[in-house]
Amino acid sequence: MRKILAIYRKEWQVFFSSATVLSVSGGFWLMAGVFFFDRVQRYNELLFRAEMQLVLPDLSGTLPPELNVEDQLLTPFLFQLVLLLTVFVPILTMRTVAEEKRTGTLALLFTSQVTAGQLALGKFLACWSFLNVMIVIAFGFPLALSWKVGIAVGPLLGVFVGLVCVGMALVGLGLFCSSLTARQSVAVLLAYMGAVVWYDFSWAYNFVTTAGARRLEWLALSSHMESFAQGVLSGQDMTYFVAATCFFLFLTSGSLLLSRAG
Repeated sequence: MRKILAIYRKEWQVFFSSATVLSVSGGFWLMAGVFFFDRVQRYNELLFRAEMQLVLPDLSGTLPPELNVEDQLLTPFLFQLVLLLTVFVPILTMRTVAEEKRTGTLALLFTSQVTAGQLALGKFLACWSFLNVMIVIAFGFPLALSWKVGIAVGPLLGVFVGLVCVGMALVGLGLFCSSLTARQSVAVLLAYMGAVVWYDFSWAYNFVTTAGARRLEWLALSSHMESFAQGVLSGQDMTYFVAATCFFLFLTSGSLLLSRAG
């Protein structure tokens, strides 16, 4: 455990001293703010149009039920942030192992009796916790709105937990891709392509049977976000993200072992 914590602390120091990481964080918060206020503006336009229609005598005088903050603002914001994560997480994770390989410090770590699993877990926890800080700050936008319009706790919690789970899985993917190469540009490209393909497998439905399409739909990352968007903390969906993360950590450990043997 002490070795994992040592790796964790080292990675945190690198994050806060890296201009690239800090720029990525700022870009993520900026884009999150742009997307959120764009959704707010669109929601206000829908409300205005609906209220204008209520003036007509043949209408009941009540807003349609689908015109609510959760469906028109929170759910789209969740999916937009997930798309942002597919772009920014690969940049966050690209140097984790690739830079160690390039500089030769990976071999030094192995000589200090650090196992591949400890190295993978320490770097993963550091990346994931830093990403969670980014998510918490970005989540300040809907929280601020909730104080004004009274958004229910369930949808807010569901969106937040969904982002944390998606981020966890994408960090696992990015870490694995970084372990495959000594070049950060290759690592970020592999992680980005993997995240885009994993997000939605609908492009492959025409090449498989109906049963195969259903399996691909279940494997797609986007299909496990619906419950979070509705404010439901599905144990099945959370298990899916935990299992995916463990799978990528296992692959990362195997890749590190191969690098050590080589």
